[in-house]
Amino acid sequence: MAILVRGKVLRDQIDGKRVLWRYMDLTKFMDMVQNKKLFFTRADRFEDKYEGSFTRSLKSRIEIAIADNSLTDSYDLLKTKLRERVFINCWHCSVDDNMAMWKIYGSPIHGVAITTTVKKLEDALTHHKFAHQSDTYIFNVKYVNHWHDPAIDIKPYSRIFSYKLKAYSYENEVRTVIDSFHQTYQTEPLDSDGISIPIDFEKLVRSIVIAPDAPEWFIKLIGDISKTYNISTPVRRSKLSFTPV
Repeated sequence: MAILVRGKVLRDQIDGKRVLWRYMDLTKFMDMVQNKKLFFTRADRFEDKYEGSFTRSLKSRIEIAIADNSLTDSYDLLKTKLRERVFINCWHCSVDDNMAMWKIYGSPIHGVAITTTVKKLEDALTHHKFAHQSDTYIFNVKYVNHWHDPAIDIKPYSRIFSYKLKAYSYENEVRTVIDSFHQTYQTEPLDSDGISIPIDFEKLVRSIVIAPDAPEWFIKLIGDISKTYNISTPVRRSKLSFTPV
């Protein structure tokens, strides 16, 4: 496990060359191109009710620790504060694009995906301003069923967000997690759905991929957008769009 160093981006034992995909619609793509920011969703804003959930054994251990240290906060309050103070940016890990990802997170017709690598993502986030007051991690998501009470690592507590239900294993997810839990525990959470982190778009993005069933006008539109914003990153159509021989 990585040693905690504030202001650094720390990743688990993930090969820096692994390819990551982020699927989106045109609106989100334009927002990223114009503002050159990555959006990190506040953990309590996800629909998955198991997001940031502990197992029965972990809940018991935490409740004992709270009692032994005469803490006034309850287990439920600690869990709530943790989910309010952790911010997550999600990526699909694969060499090739995935039709299910196009349909769920982008659009097979009017969707765009950007690709990067674990190392490029790490480098792009190393100097972001929020890192001076928070810890940033790149986690390879592990898929478990919480009701089986699996062994889960929670050092630090935010590592709980590197576990998801097996029902989501098709996502093959790598997550960047910004953890401000310890730094802001006694303060009110940010009054927003998340935070946007400035990034160097050109250094982060490996390629821009256009949806498999995109019409010609949409392909031209993405090309024109790239020219307008002086983006030199290669733009290509999804390999799923071509007719096999």
